[in-house]
Amino acid sequence: MTAPANSGAIALRAIGLMAEWRRLGAAHLALGGGVSCACGSAFDGISVEDLEHDLVDYVHEKHRGTPALGLLFAAAGCTSDASCDLATLLRTIAEARIDDPALLEALLADLERAISGLANDRR
Repeated sequence: MTAPANSGAIALRAIGLMAEWRRLGAAHLALGGGVSCACGSAFDGISVEDLEHDLVDYVHEKHRGTPALGLLFAAAGCTSDASCDLATLLRTIAEARIDDPALLEALLADLERAISGLANDRR
């Protein structure tokens, strides 16, 4: 199967999203034993790992029923009984070669909205 024409754009979006997540995670530094946060968000006391887990679970639950995305989640190690990390999921998206790139775009759009919402909350 050949790569869709916009696969490079999808890969760039996935890479950019990972950079945004890392910036957000770096700003969310737990202080005082994890009960407060240096970023001043409403997510004080919640670890970056827990936020990441919830984010990945959200998109997995929403998109896993689509056969092509179900295969993508499986390739990333995301299953109902196991969790995967966001970096692995985004890397899998960046490398994906599926016939309908709109599926990847929808998945990335949901991740972008969620991460953007978390970033806006800390401002």
